[in-house]
Amino acid sequence: MPPPKNPFKAALAQDGPPLLGIWLSLAAEGNAEALAGTSADWLCVDSEHAPLDLDLLRRLLTAGQKANALVARVPINETWVIKTFMDAGTQTLIVPMVDTVEQARRAADAMRFPPDGNRGAAGGSRAADYGRIKDYLTTANQEVCTIIQIESPEAVSNIEAMAEVPGIDGMFIGPNDLAVTHGYPGPSHPDVEKLIEQTIGRINAAGKASAILSFDPEAAKRYIGYGARFVCVGSDTNLLTGGAERLLAGFR
Repeated sequence: MPPPKNPFKAALAQDGPPLLGIWLSLAAEGNAEALAGTSADWLCVDSEHAPLDLDLLRRLLTAGQKANALVARVPINETWVIKTFMDAGTQTLIVPMVDTVEQARRAADAMRFPPDGNRGAAGGSRAADYGRIKDYLTTANQEVCTIIQIESPEAVSNIEAMAEVPGIDGMFIGPNDLAVTHGYPGPSHPDVEKLIEQTIGRINAAGKASAILSFDPEAAKRYIGYGARFVCVGSDTNLLTGGAERLLAGFR
């Protein structure tokens, strides 16, 4: 029995409209389950800026199984961290703060079993359906999807070189870190906006899927216009707080 197909990776390989995602930042199973029933093309379980341990990750992945596609973001580009996320059942990972070819290769290799990488072999993990996928160790690599984050001047300068690393499927622009590492307080500055447009273009020209996050609908639409292939347009946090404020404003 082969591993489950990765619907996110399959969607990236097709021509079509941009894939719209929702971020899961509140580390709440109910949020994952509720948002999995929406028309979002993908959900991202965030572990970089959310209080998320591995047991909760497993439960969030289970709660979000109805989603069109599930993605997770690891807290750091470390082989052992990536291994545990993969064993928990993730197939697509966003890896933050990747600046160099060496770091891009570390991320891609950690997600794949030898000979394509150096992921530690475990045939009885949740990812292998607790041992029921008998050929998991020889078939899992084909469904892996590696997305690295572009968040610094060094990363921007290395886009084309990192795109040549085997196993890199896409590059996700972190707009806030991209702004502050270039000396601006946020992504709304015109210079940062121009940099984002240029960076999306370079990622696309390098043959990789470009991505970005913005909870400002107008900014997200501009990024889509620049050619971003997949865009996170909201989070459980901003949907909850924003929805509450809009509701209350109607009574003020």
